[in-house]
Amino acid sequence: MTSLATWKHRATLYVEGGSTAEATVDATPRKIAAFTTKGPEVGVTSSTTTDNVTVAEAGDYFVSANVSFSGTLSSTYNVTVYIDTTSTNLTLERKLGTGGDVGSAGLSGLVTCAAGEAISLYQSTADGSAMTVTDAQLTVIRMS
Repeated sequence: MTSLATWKHRATLYVEGGSTAEATVDATPRKIAAFTTKGPEVGVTSSTTTDNVTVAEAGDYFVSANVSFSGTLSSTYNVTVYIDTTSTNLTLERKLGTGGDVGSAGLSGLVTCAAGEAISLYQSTADGSAMTVTDAQLTVIRMS
């Protein structure tokens, strides 16, 4: 029997009180570069430099993400989980109101990774021109 410590690899990246706008926000998905802090990490490698979590072993991973952000008024934004540079199609969509609100949106799901692949969040919008991530968390947990 495998113990929890040998297969339940896990990591969290987050930002709290962010105020730096993403460099480019348009219809082309681009990696969210806002993460400033590493949380607990076991069996995987998280990086605030590359803004991703790299898995050490192949398997199924649970991904949970929550993003609070501001941006261009009345614009619709998408955030998607990527493995390396490929979309997993785990996506959230949020439309900001006309009052300059900071909105929160979350997503979660299972992905299958090969050893050495990196999990990250990408953002895009077809109708906005600014996005500032204020608070966000990306958590990855190996399930099998």
